[in-house]
Order: sequence, then structure tokens, then C-alpha cells
Amino acid sequence: MHNLFDGVTLGISAASVITSVVAALYAKSSLGVAKQMADRAHLEWKQRQWVELYREADHAYDMLDELQTHYKDQSHENPEYESAYNAVMIQFRRAHSLAAVFPVSPPIDALFKASAAFANAAEARSAQRLEQISFAVEGIREQALIDSSILD
Repeated sequence: MHNLFDGVTLGISAASVITSVVAALYAKSSLGVAKQMADRAHLEWKQRQWVELYREADHAYDMLDELQTHYKDQSHENPEYESAYNAVMIQFRRAHSLAAVFPVSPPIDALFKASAAFANAAEARSAQRLEQISFAVEGIREQALIDSSILD
């Protein structure tokens, strides 16, 4: 009887060990899946931040381009020009607000350097300034590109 009891105890212990091993394997697998999901969510969040910055910076570029085109031969003392110029500067401030919280990087530096010259209002009419803004916005666009695996 003692041997039977020892055999049952051994069988229960073995089943318990097997169940524990299976549970550990499931837990490890679940942890791996959860980590992959968290990593993916972080990458998507990061990309959304770049997309938002790109949207604001590109809109600022478009507004500056429109300002240069529409008011090409008009005085900067024109009230309509002043209003349009102020709107462009407000849009650049929006882009700067987003860019200011990003880590230091070449696209962010390019945006700040290209738009720093607006301390001189005449720079808003500069074709070279528009080109520098375009270059900066393109750098941000490259960071914001959608990973092609999302489309699969």
C-alpha cells in the first residue's frame, strides 16, 4: 500500500511539474507577443509624432510659398500682406512648438535654422529662405514616411 501511495504521489508530482512547464511556456510566449505589440505601438506612436510635425511644417511652407507668390510685387506695409505674414509666422510657431520637444536631430535642426532668419521680416520674401524651409520639411517628411509593412 505504501508503494501505491508513493506511486500516486510521484504521478501527481510529475503531472504538476509538466503542467508548470507548459504554463511557463505559455507565459513566455504571451510575454513575447505582448512585447512585440508594445514595440509596434511605440513605433506607431513615434511615427504619428513625426507625421504631425510634418503636417504643421509643410503647412507653414505652403503658407510661405503662397505669401511669396501672392504678394510678390506688393509693399510689405500693405495691411493684407501684414496679416498674411502674421498668419505664416503663427503657423511656424505651431511647427516650432511640436519640434521643440523632439530630440536633437538633423531635420529638427534644419527647420529651426531655416526659420530663425524670420527675425528679419524681409526673409519671408526670400526665395532662398523658401528653399531652405523646403529642405527642412523634406527631412521631416522622410522621418514621417509610413513603414511599408503597414500596407501588407
